[in-house]
Amino acid sequence: MPQKLLIAGYFGFGNTGDEAILAAMLQDIRELQPDLAIVVMSGDPANTKISHQVEAIAWSDQAQIVSAIKLCDFVILGGGGLFHDYWGFDQETILTSKHNGLGFYSSIAMLASIFDKPLMLYAVG
Repeated sequence: MPQKLLIAGYFGFGNTGDEAILAAMLQDIRELQPDLAIVVMSGDPANTKISHQVEAIAWSDQAQIVSAIKLCDFVILGGGGLFHDYWGFDQETILTSKHNGLGFYSSIAMLASIFDKPLMLYAVG
């Protein structure tokens, strides 16, 4: 069983629907494995930590992201409408401070693969 889980999605940006997705996801996970350490990537790590009782890191801190993926046992990417091309896709922004949208979410999957971490897409539209 995994000991540490990293969750990446559109959390900590004040979107009620995405926060509800995270809350439901966490409830389900905690029912299955209550002692699991959970880290969530967030636009507002302090609020995410308080609101969801998780460890949280900034979605914009590449060093923290790489470290969190290296240290976790499992990565979840989701949920909601993460894979979209509203703003296009600039491969030059992957793993930079300018990452967003498709470039950002695909980089999480790429890092999970590089570090040989299992990856789950959770309720992604």
